Amino acid sequence: MKKVIITEKIPIKLWLDDIGEGAMEQSRNLANLPFAFSHIAIMPDCHEGYGMPIGGVLATRGAVVPMTTAEVSSRWSADSLSQMTKAAGPKLPPRRFTNDTFRKGSAEALIDDLVELAVLYRTKDGRLNMPDIFRVGFGIRRKGGVKPPR
Repeated sequence: MKKVIITEKIPIKLWLDDIGEGAMEQSRNLANLPFAFSHIAIMPDCHEGYGMPIGGVLATRGAVVPMTTAEVSSRWSADSLSQMTKAAGPKLPPRRFTNDTFRKGSAEALIDDLVELAVLYRTKDGRLNMPDIFRVGFGIRRKGGVKPPR
């Protein structure tokens, strides 16, 4: 580890010398989410992503997937949705979350954007699930089912 930033709700641990401005802003946003746990880890290959830096790891407390849309929505407070709206700006491609006339800033609009981006997907029974590449990267446990190979 090369540097630790302690100005946010939880520390941001950097394993690189230089981080882009966009990726740093995303890291700070993650570190202030109400369900963020322990620290944010930023790996050497880090660069700006859609809401979360590529090469960043976010551990969450109490978040288990798959979960219902209502469970996901209930975890996002109005403050964190407001922060995500500011952070997303024009960066979130489908932009229901930032531009939809009736659902702007709502958890449901953000979920629809994340489904379209394939960060989440809906199961046949209506729950939300996350591909293992994102689930493991975000440090989210799996609820039931077959454990992924190690």
